[in-house]
Amino acid sequence: MRLFFALCLPPGLAAQLAGLAEVLPGGHALGEEDLHLTLHFLGELDEPRAEEAAWAAEALQAGPVWLRLQGLGSYGARGRLSLHAVVAPEPGLLGLQDRLGSRLAGAGLILPRRRFRPHITLARGLRGGPALDRIVAANIGLSPPPVAARSFGLFRSWLHADGARYERLQDYPLVLPLS
Repeated sequence: MRLFFALCLPPGLAAQLAGLAEVLPGGHALGEEDLHLTLHFLGELDEPRAEEAAWAAEALQAGPVWLRLQGLGSYGARGRLSLHAVVAPEPGLLGLQDRLGSRLAGAGLILPRRRFRPHITLARGLRGGPALDRIVAANIGLSPPPVAARSFGLFRSWLHADGARYERLQDYPLVLPLS
C-alpha cells in the first residue's frame, strides 16, 4: 500500500482552495475531497508495517494546529507544473510533523529525508505561461484568516494516468483551541 500521513483541511478552507484550482488553465485540479497537507510520505508498506504506522500515530496527542495561508506558488518544469497554496510554518504544525516523524521512526519506519515545506497541492500537470502567472500573481497575498485543523489522517493513494486517488484509512483528532 502506498501510504502517507496528512493534515485534513477544514471544509471551508478546502472549498475555497478547490474554487481557485477550478479556473486553472489545463492540468488536473484536485477536488475538494482530495486536498490535504502532507505531513509524512511513507511510500509502499505491507499490511503489518501499515498497522505499525497507524499504531504509532494513535497515541500522539497534538493540537491545536493552525493553518495560515501565505499565497500561491508553483514548482516543476513547464508542462508538468504543480500549483500549491503556501502554508505558514506555524509552531503547532511543525510540532505535529516533528512528533509524528519521531513516533514513526521509533516504530522502525524509515522515512524519506526531505525538508518539510508546508503546502497544499491544488493542481498538477499545468502548462505554465501567462495565464498561470496571472493567477499566482493575483493570489500572491492570499491570506484568509487562520483556521484550526480538526484532524490528521493516514491515507492510501493509487496512481492513475490523470493523477492520484486518495482514501482516508484512519482519522486522528487534534485538540481544538478554546473559543
